[in-house]
Amino acid sequence: MMIPTVQASPTKRVDSTAVNLESEAEAERDTGLTDEEWMQTQEDGWRR
Repeated sequence: MMIPTVQASPTKRVDSTAVNLESEAEAERDTGLTDEEWMQTQEDGWRR
């Protein structure tokens, strides 16, 4: 019986981190808000 293995690539981790940081920078540029500031604007909707 063959046991499947999972291998993680450090390169993929770095790539996905770079994409996330780029997305955050783009969102901040578009909205003028940091991720923390945006989250604060959304808190009232979560409390209902």
